[in-house]
Amino acid sequence: MRKRQQISHEMFSASKRVGSAVKDFAMMRENDRILVELDGTADAWCCLDLLVYRQTFVPVKYAVIAVVPENIFPAAFLSYIQEFCKIHQVTLHIVKELSFVPPAFKCNKIAKSDNFDDIIERIMQMMFLEGKLFNWGDMIPGDMILNSNNQTELSFASPVLIYPLAYIERDLLQSMVQHEYPLWQNMFFPKKPMSSDPSSFNQISAVRDMINQLKKINPGVKKNIFNCVFKINSEYLV
Repeated sequence: MRKRQQISHEMFSASKRVGSAVKDFAMMRENDRILVELDGTADAWCCLDLLVYRQTFVPVKYAVIAVVPENIFPAAFLSYIQEFCKIHQVTLHIVKELSFVPPAFKCNKIAKSDNFDDIIERIMQMMFLEGKLFNWGDMIPGDMILNSNNQTELSFASPVLIYPLAYIERDLLQSMVQHEYPLWQNMFFPKKPMSSDPSSFNQISAVRDMINQLKKINPGVKKNIFNCVFKINSEYLV
């Protein structure tokens, strides 16, 4: 297990932001079994590594399960993943495709690798290009739903989605990859938009241009957008 002095400043900063997101959105509780889908992107690998690293010092005990599609990585990197999971006691499943999570994997939560910028772009895309209000029912927050029903058993049939990277900007993750995994940084695939709509690539490009223009007026615009959706003042609600 790695210690604080064995990680980069970028990973330390990212880990702190994971802790803040987990706390603010009540993403974890004792004895959770959290699955991470390694879809070939750097963000997914960062999500796995950060959750495993934080197991060494956070008070909440949880298990991490990794799932990787077969034939997605070169043999050398797959061997590295297998060795990583063996050292850190991560259960690894190699599957044909990431279509669904079988109950046999025994996970009650799935950690998605969408980062702060992904979320902001999706909010803007829905509001301005799809005419919809952003609704992140899977994220706000999973455990509140479980606790409100007095559910004490872990549910493996319908895992809750959580977003540990929700407070981490894309630039920090890219810097973390460069410092933590220099040998593997060229192995990762480009990230797909959160929406499954085929036109989403062009829409996200337009949204990014819009955000960049707004940042010239207000450098804190992304944080403001995020807060408008996730930190709503209850006095404004009817």
